[in-house]
Amino acid sequence: MAFLVLAPYGQNYWFVPDAKSQVSYCVVDCDDDREAWVISTQYGGCEYHELYNAQLNLLAFLHVYRGDGITVQYTPATGWVERSVKRSAKIAQKHGMGGSNWSVSRVDRKASPPTVQSEFVHVKGFPGVTVRGVDDGDTPYT
Repeated sequence: MAFLVLAPYGQNYWFVPDAKSQVSYCVVDCDDDREAWVISTQYGGCEYHELYNAQLNLLAFLHVYRGDGITVQYTPATGWVERSVKRSAKIAQKHGMGGSNWSVSRVDRKASPPTVQSEFVHVKGFPGVTVRGVDDGDTPYT
C-alpha cells in the first residue's frame, strides 16, 4: 500500500508523509514555470526516491520505508524512470531523532527536463527552528 499526496493546480509546494513499512509519494506537474518545493519528514534511515515520466512531464518523490536493513520494494508504473535515490542513514546516525530529519527538494520546472536539488537537513526547536546538520544523502550503505 502507498499513500499519494495530491496538490491543487497552481500549488508550488508538496509534503510527503512517512508511512511505516510502506511507500508514500507525491506527484509534481512540471508544466509550470514556477519553482516547486517538496518536503518530507521523520527520516530515521528511510530512503527518498525521485522518479520522472518524460511523456507526462511529471516528477514523483517517494518516502520509502527502510527498517531492520530492509527497504520496502515497489514497482514503478510504465513510463516512470528512477532518477535519484537518497539515503537518510548518515544524517540519522549523526543526529538521531532528537529533532527531525527532513528531505527538502527544490524543483526547477523551467528546465526541460526539470532539474532537482535535494538534501537532508536535521532541524530542532519550535518555534525558531534551527538547522543542526545537512547531508546530500549519497553515502552508500556499508
